[in-house]
Amino acid sequence: MVSSIFVILILWLCLVIYKLFKKKPSNDKETLFNLFNRIKTLKFSQKLFVICVAFFNVLVIILSIQGYYFLFLKSTGLIIPIALTYVASCVLANGLNLEKFWIILTTVLVIPLLGLMCFFNIVENNSYSTIDSPSKEKMIIIEHREAALGETNHFYNFYRRTAVPFVVKKLNSETVSIVTRGSSAGNLEVLGVNNTNWDDGQYVTFQSPFAETIVQLRK
Repeated sequence: MVSSIFVILILWLCLVIYKLFKKKPSNDKETLFNLFNRIKTLKFSQKLFVICVAFFNVLVIILSIQGYYFLFLKSTGLIIPIALTYVASCVLANGLNLEKFWIILTTVLVIPLLGLMCFFNIVENNSYSTIDSPSKEKMIIIEHREAALGETNHFYNFYRRTAVPFVVKKLNSETVSIVTRGSSAGNLEVLGVNNTNWDDGQYVTFQSPFAETIVQLRK
């Protein structure tokens, strides 16, 4: 899903460059210097917004590669970054006086992608819960959902807070899955959040009749 941001940015950038270099005859072609001059004509607020969105997108990508995520994006995935990228694209296209065709084309590319991501978010329906260590010094965030097809599959991801506000670190490399049959227990009960063992702040072990799950805290 991270790659979707790259796709949008690359497609839009190609369209803008094509538009800027296409129209003039060969004896009066626009150069990169002229392109930068056109960008300089943008209002300060337009430049600031586009730069902030680009910086935010790059930051989201770099953090996700390292296993870090903005907590407020976990429930929506990349819907917010992609929507911001679309708005920034429209702002930039309008500031460069590009034809409305390019804005419409960008819209046609982006809206289905946003709709698809919204659909996946609704289907997955992830929930989030927190659990503290007995000393209250450690806390982890549990992302959980379930899917029932004859048997019930319970899925979990674990995160810990970092020194940076609103940024969390993912603790498991692969999603933890627990399968139950004929049980009415909820996700947290299946995991065993009421029966945990915190091992010197290094590990937390969840124990339940269904499974034993060990999560490394310092990853």
